[in-house]
Amino acid sequence: MRRALPSGVEVPLAGFYATLFGAVGIIAPYLSPWLASGGFSPTEIGTLLAASTIAKIVAANLWGLAADRAERRAPVLRASAAAGALAFVVVAVADGFWSMLLGLVVFALAWNGTSHQADALTLAHLEGRGERYGPIRLWGSIGFVVTAAGGGWALERLGAGATPLLVMALLAVVVLAGLRIPEPAPRPPASDTTPGLGAALRRPEVVGLLVASALMQASHGPFYVFFSIYLGELGHRPVMVGALWAVGVIAEIVLFACLPRLLARVGLRTMLLASLWLAAGRWLITGLAGEWLVALVLAQVLHAATFGAYHAAAVQRVQALFGPSRAARGQALYSSLGFGVGGAVGAWGAGASWSSAGGATAAWLGAAVAAALGAVVLARAMPAPTR
Repeated sequence: MRRALPSGVEVPLAGFYATLFGAVGIIAPYLSPWLASGGFSPTEIGTLLAASTIAKIVAANLWGLAADRAERRAPVLRASAAAGALAFVVVAVADGFWSMLLGLVVFALAWNGTSHQADALTLAHLEGRGERYGPIRLWGSIGFVVTAAGGGWALERLGAGATPLLVMALLAVVVLAGLRIPEPAPRPPASDTTPGLGAALRRPEVVGLLVASALMQASHGPFYVFFSIYLGELGHRPVMVGALWAVGVIAEIVLFACLPRLLARVGLRTMLLASLWLAAGRWLITGLAGEWLVALVLAQVLHAATFGAYHAAAVQRVQALFGPSRAARGQALYSSLGFGVGGAVGAWGAGASWSSAGGATAAWLGAAVAAALGAVVLARAMPAPTR
């Protein structure tokens, strides 16, 4: 029987995920409606979020390099959390397109050493017991549900103008939670036998995984940028918007709780491919049947696969492919190319599609195509294991 992770390590890691994604629970659903309430057009909103996402490419790799070079990840994590909390003040006081663009880019540069560094720290503490990542990470999903649902209720009463105040308060809590995370025990000097960073990036499986991850995140562009606005156009109140976001993350929580058994049964490759194909189906349902609440609920339940299952499998595969000494840079590459390049292309494409003659339908159909293409790329690059 495998030794359980000591509660002294597990509790602060779970607590940090809860606060980190608690902040995301306000940013993801309500930042776009806040920008729209400030008079920004769909094209401008798509451009603003694409630019901030591009900044992740630089930020994630710089934070990852700093953590690997220093060989101390916890202080880098705390520094990124504190810098992000301070940088969001620039977003809160921005007035006009260019000042908002500056604010969101500065925030992205500061903030994007948190999520992938938390993943690298957690997997370092787990020491190869990656199947336990899900039960720890699910607390991030719980934090997201609480703030997404509670944020909808609060903003319905306070108005969209209160959004930056809620975000700043939650970012301050993230900084406090980061202070409790311990540094992993140092690894033996000769423990890493994986290829160097350059050699890893020449492997077809690595390239395929990174490209597929970028396509997966690109497919989420209309969802992260316009889903809340889309629901408003369909006549849903802010509290229902928060509830629908929460449905997706509740499904994700169930997935994370079942992840150890699920991974043991289906394996990483099957989980990644199934997630990509289910993402294609999710965006088709959202775009073609969005008038029906039941269809929207079904599409949101699929978030368990399109984010939860895919991300959990991808971070474990990245950790194995890049090895302990390059884990932070490997997770940073996954984050910057997937959430950075893919997210930026998806956000910009969603904004352009939303403003075109095809409107929302064109954006959702484009998202489905991106996810299906990612599945094809990954299937070719990641061969099925021999039995």
